[in-house]
Amino acid sequence: NKEIDINKIAILTLNNSQCSDLKNKFNQFNLPCKIQNKQNIFDTEASSLLFLLIQCLLNPRFLKNITLLASSKFIEIKSEELVDDGITNNLEILINKCITWSQQLREKGFLNVVNELLINYESSSIIQDSDLNSNLFQLSEIVETELMNNDFNLHKVFNWYKNQLDHS
Repeated sequence: NKEIDINKIAILTLNNSQCSDLKNKFNQFNLPCKIQNKQNIFDTEASSLLFLLIQCLLNPRFLKNITLLASSKFIEIKSEELVDDGITNNLEILINKCITWSQQLREKGFLNVVNELLINYESSSIIQDSDLNSNLFQLSEIVETELMNNDFNLHKVFNWYKNQLDHS
């Protein structure tokens, strides 16, 4: 029977108050603990990227958000390719992907949609930034859980997510 190294155990919390409450409980029982990162996950760049993605899944034909998504770190299409009077081929493809992803959300799951987005567009900004990459997947998992808890109602999850951003 191997002993468990208490220094190798990590606990993730959704917000800072939960983290503080947990630390107080551990201190009451004289259990060692340290807070590694006190930044709220909803205060990260990843949170803004996912918020934009959710907006595009909800309204895939809203050109302003699709253009923002296309030029974001998710996709990194150069702005010169987007400055056109009409919808460029790249934007049309992205619109169609967002429509498909929103229709397949229950089947695929949010985490797989994000993963597919990253694989399809091979964003060097996200690949090279381990914190951003990690935060994206951590937040995607939180969104996935909320989607399951809300019967994959993306409108409800969008409002919940927006509330998290407003209170972070």
